[in-house]
Amino acid sequence: MKSLTKTLAFATAIAGCAVSQAQTFSDTTFNNSDWSAISFTQGTTSFTAGQVSLGNPDTGRQVTHDLGDTTAIGVAHVFNPASVTIGTGGMAGLTYQIDFIVQPFAPVGLGFLVVQNGRYYISNYLAATQTQWTTAVSDTLTESMFGEVNVSLGSVQNMNSNPDFDLVGSTLQFGFFTANSGGPIIIQSNYDNFSVSAEAVPEPATMALLAIPALAALRKKKSR
Repeated sequence: MKSLTKTLAFATAIAGCAVSQAQTFSDTTFNNSDWSAISFTQGTTSFTAGQVSLGNPDTGRQVTHDLGDTTAIGVAHVFNPASVTIGTGGMAGLTYQIDFIVQPFAPVGLGFLVVQNGRYYISNYLAATQTQWTTAVSDTLTESMFGEVNVSLGSVQNMNSNPDFDLVGSTLQFGFFTANSGGPIIIQSNYDNFSVSAEAVPEPATMALLAIPALAALRKKKSR
């Protein structure tokens, strides 16, 4: 049985390397209560989104964009259980993964989403054209790689407006973003197996503590 999972992974490095703590959230079920959505539109458009049995392989999320003539729509899909509060060290970056499939001759714009202080930002925006299940995976995304959602016929994001991964105490939420423009047309797409990892920069005191065993081992080696 597929389940929603939240896991903590801790990665440490020795003597002079970066030390980080990663928190990972994932969803393979897409229960409606776990997801919320907000649309950004130009012209007369609408959307529906919800759990269906047509996932990869079980349940997933189906999204339908209904566009009028010469219109545009973007939908931010937020995974409600996934949130991280930025600590004093800041956030090093985010990595994402999601499976998707679209209808023939009906591509969908797809991007990874972060929400901060009521503002929506997307990164790795691409034209999803694959008519078989495909996995989109990001490298580590830093704040400058996200642009604020700004939907129009010619664009979906403003790269001059970015989230702040050093804003201590601020909460980040995560999800994915879908978009289309043109019309009139109805476009449907499906999604499954979403995950996001938020990598925090540890506080200096934590880094010092983690370095102690490494330094001790180094001294022991030199004394031999």
